[in-house]
Amino acid sequence: MINSYFSLMFSMAMVCANVQHAFIFAMFSRFLIGISMGIFSSAVPMYLIEISPVKLRGAIGMVPHLFLVIGVQTAQIFAFPEIMGTVEGWPVLASFTGILAIFQIILLPPFPESPRYLLIQKKEEEAARHALKELRLQSNVEDELEELQQEDLFEKAEKKMNSLRLLGYRELRWHIISVMVAVAGQQLSGVNAIYMYAEKLSSSIGLNEENVRYVQIMTNVLLTVGVLYAMYIVDTKGRRVLLLIGFGMSTVFCVLLTVTMELQLRYAWLSYLNYVFINVFLIVHAMGPSK
Repeated sequence: MINSYFSLMFSMAMVCANVQHAFIFAMFSRFLIGISMGIFSSAVPMYLIEISPVKLRGAIGMVPHLFLVIGVQTAQIFAFPEIMGTVEGWPVLASFTGILAIFQIILLPPFPESPRYLLIQKKEEEAARHALKELRLQSNVEDELEELQQEDLFEKAEKKMNSLRLLGYRELRWHIISVMVAVAGQQLSGVNAIYMYAEKLSSSIGLNEENVRYVQIMTNVLLTVGVLYAMYIVDTKGRRVLLLIGFGMSTVFCVLLTVTMELQLRYAWLSYLNYVFINVFLIVHAMGPSK
């Protein structure tokens, strides 16, 4: 809900920026959307994972990333100069997120709370049972409720934690380091540099500015296919396998691109190969580290 309110405030600020032509409104709206994205990136996947059945938990946890890719592609289409990609149109385009925020504010209140949160955090067993029945559309949820109770007992056996104690807890030290390395690797994998270079590379293979945007849309279509395939196999292969494949392939293609980009000034045909490398990199990254 907080995320929805921030998104709505962002949209209102962007409308004000369009009406008043005020730079401060645009900067303030970017600040709000940054907070909103931070909440979205953590709270939404956590809620989806906690309310989903165990067998579908991996796939449902990737739904936010799927719609993020679809949203980027939709925004690219609407950003065409023929549609809304103009000085007057872009603040209005950016404010469209407010429409989704309004739907979220209306639809989210009736949603059931996470059964795990109700049972483990609030100790409300009956409320957790009712939430499970509502989510599963069936009356017999005792097996799943028992799993949550076992999880609650296991957590009680652990010492009470806070952030400082967690960092010093030896039994979980390698788990924390692994999470930190995975998160850092997501940012240091080279994906931001690839996105920045993709448009320039498309121009280097002879495409004019008008055709480059269509190539970018095709790239996003490939990303969507990659995420859908990852959703299909994540619950059978596991996230660990996808992360290892994603980081490994990203490393290989980063090395290849470093070499071939230096050589493409001498051999022009390498720019076509680089374009293939970039698309494959983005696909494997979307299947693993990006999620």
